[in-house]
Amino acid sequence: MATERGTWRHDAFGVWMVVWSWGPAVAALGLFARHPGPLAYVAAVLVIAARQHALFVVAHESFHKTVFRNAWLNRFAGGWLAAYPIVIPWTGARAGHLEHHRKVGTVEDPDRYAWFWRKSDRAAFVLHMCATATGLPFVLRMARLVVGLPPARPRAGVVAPAAFKADRSDQLRIVVAHVVLLGIFAATLGWQWYFLLWLWPSISIRLVLDETRQFLEHRGGLMHVYHAGPLERFFLGPFNFHLHAYHHAVASMPWFGAPRLAARAREKLTFQEHPSYVGELVAYLRGTSAVPDPPGAQAAAVADVTPQAS
Repeated sequence: MATERGTWRHDAFGVWMVVWSWGPAVAALGLFARHPGPLAYVAAVLVIAARQHALFVVAHESFHKTVFRNAWLNRFAGGWLAAYPIVIPWTGARAGHLEHHRKVGTVEDPDRYAWFWRKSDRAAFVLHMCATATGLPFVLRMARLVVGLPPARPRAGVVAPAAFKADRSDQLRIVVAHVVLLGIFAATLGWQWYFLLWLWPSISIRLVLDETRQFLEHRGGLMHVYHAGPLERFFLGPFNFHLHAYHHAVASMPWFGAPRLAARAREKLTFQEHPSYVGELVAYLRGTSAVPDPPGAQAAAVADVTPQAS
């Protein structure tokens, strides 16, 4: 068990989550401002998208009330400092995520769209990720939400994402957060860079990173643990998310306690272990992965969804 949980160190780790998510993104923006150019732009987008993915992890931890000990601060950090800046409606996303915990690995899992890819779907998987990288699928989903249309029907053989849920208050908070961000960009780099260096990465490359990670960590409706190196943790598994499968066994444990959860988690769930995210992704794309295809229906894993008491 993590001795830091419930102490001032818990809050210090929460501050570190926010700083390590925003810090490199701000640094990338600063370097681009000083040395603009095509290569600098690509590098900035990659770093910013990776840190936006880290902000998703901060929001995820706040869903389980584990960023800070104080409930209000946890909600503020998860919403205003993490979810809203990357166009995530905190309330709806939290409800969907807890449903994912209850139904993980089943055909009713709301995140099934991310992991239900068979070996025969490799070409469709690549096309899906290429389309996601443009940002257009997200724009179309949001447009249908705003005008009140139902989600579009997916292509044959592709699992549709769960309906995008955002109540009016969350929509307003997202708008406010992005008006503030637009103002900051207008006062520094220029308003146009808000769209090119923040908004577009958040609805495109960030989603590619997120869906790739979800696919690899839940592939086949199973639980997967990755012994990722520093670079993979920066882009795909920040804040011990490479050990995310342990979190499904003990969801109330803060992220910094995940490395100590292995034995306890194995008492509740079965895991497959892999040396790296990239290695397993390449194995899938080459058709050599040992991970079985997802069945038509997978029995639900015994998972903990209980948020830490506030």
